[in-house]
Amino acid sequence: MIARELKINPDGGYTRQYRRLWEHPAFRSKQEAGVFAWMIAAAQWRETRIPTKFGPVTLGVGELLIAERELAEDFGLHRNTLRALLQRMLDEGIIERFLDRCPHRAGTIIRIVNYAVYQGLGHPSEPKEDRSWTTNGTEEGPKEDQEQ
Repeated sequence: MIARELKINPDGGYTRQYRRLWEHPAFRSKQEAGVFAWMIAAAQWRETRIPTKFGPVTLGVGELLIAERELAEDFGLHRNTLRALLQRMLDEGIIERFLDRCPHRAGTIIRIVNYAVYQGLGHPSEPKEDRSWTTNGTEEGPKEDQEQ
């Protein structure tokens, strides 16, 4: 069997979502879990420099710039509820927050911890998924094609 390296999609076009995310104890509602699911999808998949009206901001892989007020409005949450959610995610080690890397009032930089896992790269200690039952859609292709 040939070992292949799984790489992030060069267009940043997908993320992996785990069903257990919706039941995580840090989230008090599906709405709160939805905020984190959005954060995963919105995070940068490569280092990026984005312009803001307060000056440029450099974001690394797995980071995003949020405006708490806008994010709360987008998800129909009170701003204090969003802040409490962010604090719970910080306490659980799901995200990291950087207040010193962003120009004054441009927003809050958030890093998704273990972002590579959500990009489908997995973790070295994570058990591999058994997809041998399917004949299409796997990284390795159909089993019958491999045997030829």
